[in-house]
Amino acid sequence: MYKHLALALALTAAATLAVSTEGFSSVSADRQVSVEVVGDEDAYMSLRYADTAEGADSGESVAFVTVSNYFNQPVDLTVEYAVDSDEIADPTEHVDRYDDVGVGESVDVSTAVECPPGGTEQRVVSFDVSADGDSVYAETTSPRTVEYEVDCPDQRAATGVTFQGKSGNAKASGLGSDADRNATVWLLDEGEIESTEIEVPGSGNLRPVIDGDGAIAAVSLDETDTTYVHPLLRRTNGNLEIRGGSAKDADPICGGHVSPSDLDENDGELACP
Repeated sequence: MYKHLALALALTAAATLAVSTEGFSSVSADRQVSVEVVGDEDAYMSLRYADTAEGADSGESVAFVTVSNYFNQPVDLTVEYAVDSDEIADPTEHVDRYDDVGVGESVDVSTAVECPPGGTEQRVVSFDVSADGDSVYAETTSPRTVEYEVDCPDQRAATGVTFQGKSGNAKASGLGSDADRNATVWLLDEGEIESTEIEVPGSGNLRPVIDGDGAIAAVSLDETDTTYVHPLLRRTNGNLEIRGGSAKDADPICGGHVSPSDLDENDGELACP
């Protein structure tokens, strides 16, 4: 459902008026106009926006209001807005300007809604609008709001590393084109853990860009700040080793950059510290 709020100009034979109705005002020095709320068919200016919570994905650009110019002349539109939530202590205020919007033209005003990974969060976009033409001026006198239920996917779950056998390749998946592709690869060489910094290639295959001969024991991705450990990595008599086997997804998966040497042990299985 959407709200439609509109202004109409009515010519007056009296002196200049400045009238406020339904949160709108019109200011005029000598233009001899007044303002009244009318139906959409007779509207000179309208705001169209949702009156119920809308769904969105984190990082998505949403058009939170459509402003239409039905005056008999072009106008300059100014939209001031902010995205607020319980997690945002001091929301940033934005100002978008649209010059010389023609008669009958509309503009969609958009902003990105974002949230940290995991679950769903609410974001509220509050905004004010003003229109200024050669002989007309109108503005909102109180903010309008649009609510969004934002899906915040867990990037750690969407991204992963698959290890292939004892000392072969490892492949990172789920990194988008604009993701941070820097990574730390932990190599196991004769029982010793060494690290090397790489940039994950577009293919996701890590072995071709690794400078070192050790087996890939774990991979830490900067994008997710997560360490993905070879599922066949074990500690025997205090020494780390990778047992043979087929390709498997990482296990365990640890938050932060964790060296395999620092992993705990639980019933013979390695675990995050």
